[in-house]
Amino acid sequence: MNGQKKEQTAQKRNNRSNGSGRYGKMNQQRQNSGERSAASRKGNLMGVRRDVKVVDATVRDGGLCNNFEFTDEFVRELYKTNIKSGVDYMEFGYKASRTLFDEAKFGKWKFCREEDLRGIVGENVSDMKISVMADV
Repeated sequence: MNGQKKEQTAQKRNNRSNGSGRYGKMNQQRQNSGERSAASRKGNLMGVRRDVKVVDATVRDGGLCNNFEFTDEFVRELYKTNIKSGVDYMEFGYKASRTLFDEAKFGKWKFCREEDLRGIVGENVSDMKISVMADV
């Protein structure tokens, strides 16, 4: 590389790093807005972070250990406890294909039928969102 090209390359690097030049200003703006966003998200142990969402996957994830054999009483109490605790989302289990999975080998939370969900949540008059995971 000749001396003039080296100098041009060095100038471009300098422009990027100091916020001047073609892309330097855009990069500087992105950095500044990112710093503000990160600063506004910082909290402490005693504060509330509105940007953090809590998901309870006890039934869906735990069902992998017990073939989704949870009693309605357990699931209902977990649902109520999650609402009282301010949990944002509760995963109830899977919406698995009854043709691919033998219903006799799994509890009902492997299949999450509408009537089973309604038996626990009714109309879900809470801010908590309920979900199931597709499993085909």
